[in-house]
Amino acid sequence: MRLRHWRMVLFGFAGIFAAIFMGLLAIWLFSAKYTLTVAAGPADGYGSRFVAALNEAFKPEEPRIRFNALITSDSSASAKALEAGKADLAILRSDIKPPSNGLVIVILRRDAVGLLVPGKSDIKGFGDLGGKSVAMLPGSPYNAALFDSLLTFHGVDAKMVKRQTLSGNALTDAIKKKSVDAVFGIGPLGIGPIVDALADMRRADPRGKAPVFLPVEDASGYVKAHPAMETVDVPKGAFGGATPVPDDDDTTLALTWRLVAKDTMLDAVAGELARMLIVSKGRLALLMPTAHQIIAPDTDDKSPYLPLHPGAAAYYNDDQESWFDRFEDVFYLVAMFGSVLASIGAGAAGLFRRHSHREADLIALSRLIETISTDPNYDPDAVENQLGALVRRGLMLRAKHPDDLDDPQVMGLVLDEIRHQIAARRAAITKNSRT
Repeated sequence: MRLRHWRMVLFGFAGIFAAIFMGLLAIWLFSAKYTLTVAAGPADGYGSRFVAALNEAFKPEEPRIRFNALITSDSSASAKALEAGKADLAILRSDIKPPSNGLVIVILRRDAVGLLVPGKSDIKGFGDLGGKSVAMLPGSPYNAALFDSLLTFHGVDAKMVKRQTLSGNALTDAIKKKSVDAVFGIGPLGIGPIVDALADMRRADPRGKAPVFLPVEDASGYVKAHPAMETVDVPKGAFGGATPVPDDDDTTLALTWRLVAKDTMLDAVAGELARMLIVSKGRLALLMPTAHQIIAPDTDDKSPYLPLHPGAAAYYNDDQESWFDRFEDVFYLVAMFGSVLASIGAGAAGLFRRHSHREADLIALSRLIETISTDPNYDPDAVENQLGALVRRGLMLRAKHPDDLDDPQVMGLVLDEIRHQIAARRAAITKNSRT
């Protein structure tokens, strides 16, 4: 009997500890903050600057997600870092080999691809570059591979095109001397390397005809053959200038920069990350102008070159679970353990009260026995009154908790013995009074 009582006490403490644990777990889930490592490319590159802008833009809000930049040599090295588990995210160009475990969170920007030629040039596209000299703007080493691919697509032997890396005053001098016939341009719409290169070319002939941006011919055909690439609409004047460049709306080839996550990233984290970037791109653009190009990938694309993370897709499709939905099971468990804890607590409290009553009764009974045994002049009426009170209280406890008392036969023997002693004492008193 006593062993069962102690089991109840132990279960009570186990329930208390379980409830405390579940409460702490719920608190952690709702207040957890994540620091994500982003493979960002070179220290002075676009990716590293973007990560710095992210942390700066969100610093006042103390967001749930923070970012650490992992510096790598280029996009290919960033992809390998993601595959090796050294990073949680990577900022990648779309024309490099994608990581096998990568899933897209968001498109960070689209870089237009095209040729920049002097205003009086007879070059009308990539197909006219055979035997010409082309300036390559400083940047990623993958630009050269893309240039060669475009030459091949347009039927030009890449070996027949001279190239040199130029920018700034060096590019201006080369245009003046006509040692360069065209510039291979890759950059975002608006401020960026294409705008800078056009300015360098204008300085070569300030009064002459403005340089021209030539889009990639049959960009859609190239995309079919190279699905990592996309097309982008280039509105009139996208690259500025007193004379708008281009001088009309056009469409050209584009490569994208994507924020890619490991496929093991929690859906909740991926969805929150997508939300942060989409709703805050205006604020980010104050620190990094190209952030206004942040856009959701095409969620209807059934065979994307790089799949979309399901957590990000849920956000874009307005199917993202609320924090309550995600942790509904936790709420249920906490509520369940709370209910069990309340029941066990009430039971344990009642058990302790009954034990305290029993202990007091046993002490009182022990004192009655001691009085009968040691005091030859005790008052049998007083002892019987006390005994009656104990019996009544014992009967009330037994009625409420019939299985919670010691063996009633043993208690009956004790009470019979006390009553026998009381009867003997009364007989002795009566005999003495007669004599």
